[in-house]
Formats: sequence, structure tokens, C-alpha cells
Amino acid sequence: MGELIGEEKILENLTKVKVDVKEFARLQKLAKARIIDVIRQGISDRFTIEILYDKEWRIVNPHCYFFKKKEFESDYSIHNDYLNAFQIEGFSKSGKLNSWKLYKVSKITFASILNPVKEFKIEKSFKPDSNYYGTGFKHSVNYSC
Repeated sequence: MGELIGEEKILENLTKVKVDVKEFARLQKLAKARIIDVIRQGISDRFTIEILYDKEWRIVNPHCYFFKKKEFESDYSIHNDYLNAFQIEGFSKSGKLNSWKLYKVSKITFASILNPVKEFKIEKSFKPDSNYYGTGFKHSVNYSC
């Protein structure tokens, strides 16, 4: 799995670097866009991906990227992004591996296609037409809409 500098070292280095607030926001958007690109490529090509979620590494087979508007909002521009994936390795808060997990994309701080590349088969229990995904944007292993 990918290697990171210790969180303390990052914080120490951040105190030495001055970044304009607008530039910082731009860099955050770029990082999120890169993570979403990796998720969507993993879905399209059925590639296993590794993610750093809540400071813990997970290896997952991504099946669906989607977003739902936030409760009480009528505007879809105000939404949460999610990844529905089948986790096969790595840390699991519940202790369960080889099971479905829902990940909030805003908590994913790193994502990459597993190296060497590993293709996966769609899990038989995957239901792409589930109401669970809501009526917002959805990109899944069976189709994109």
C-alpha cells in the first residue's frame, strides 16, 4: 500500500509553508477530482483500487459512485459523494472483510488503481437499480447515467 509521511511531520511542514486561501481551495478541488477520477476508472475498467479512508488503508472493488443531495436541500449542487464498494483487504472498523461498504468521498484522502492491476468480477449481490442510490448522478459497473 502507499506510503505516507507521518501526520505530525505533515503538520510540522505545513506550519512552514504559506499558501493563499484561494490556492489552497483550488488544490483541494484538484485532489478531490483526482480521487473521483480514480474511482470512476476503477468502476469503468473493473479494477481494484486502494483508498486511504479515515486515515486507514482499504483495498476495494468499486461498484458505484453516486451522490445524493443533502437532506432538506432542493439543489443538487449541494450534495454528498459516495462510493459503494466491496472491501476485500485492509482496515475495517466493523472487522468485516469481503463485504459491502459505503464510503463518503470527502473522507477519502488518497486513491489509486492497485499495482499490479487486478480486475474484479461484479459481485452477484450488487443491485445497480437500488433506490438506495437515489435519483442523483450515478456511475456504476453496469452502466453510467
